[in-house]
Amino acid sequence: MGDIDDIRENKDIAAVSYIWILSIIIFSFRKDSAFVQFHSRQGSVLFVFSVIFWMIPFIGRILEIFVVAGMIMGFIYAAQGQYAKIPLVSDLASGKFQHVFNFFQNVWNYAMNLFKRIYRKEKRFEFPEIEKLRSQDQTEKNSRSGKKDA
Repeated sequence: MGDIDDIRENKDIAAVSYIWILSIIIFSFRKDSAFVQFHSRQGSVLFVFSVIFWMIPFIGRILEIFVVAGMIMGFIYAAQGQYAKIPLVSDLASGKFQHVFNFFQNVWNYAMNLFKRIYRKEKRFEFPEIEKLRSQDQTEKNSRSGKKDA
């Protein structure tokens, strides 16, 4: 009976969670409702797709049509109080492709570590000419101070 009450009380908020950035905001503030969490996860995936597709010229605009269609479907399902899965989006939202995310995360971490190693190495040898000039100045100072003592 609690699930029916949850749906009845939160179906409007769950529907609003399909409006781009609101999905992330609602997801973080309505953790007590399983119904809202279900729909806000799907809305968050659609939001991420939307941001990515807007960065891709032309084809991204075409793909955005599918994102908007998914948002409309999700909005309608949530407003009607249904736990309806949006194709592909629900699988991503539920973590069925977690191994794919882990792979990309590992590739990203490897690339960042490699970049840090390269950056640190270059940082040490960033200006070898300056080090050479500093050592020459030091030898000149030492030779001058040696001449004054003599």
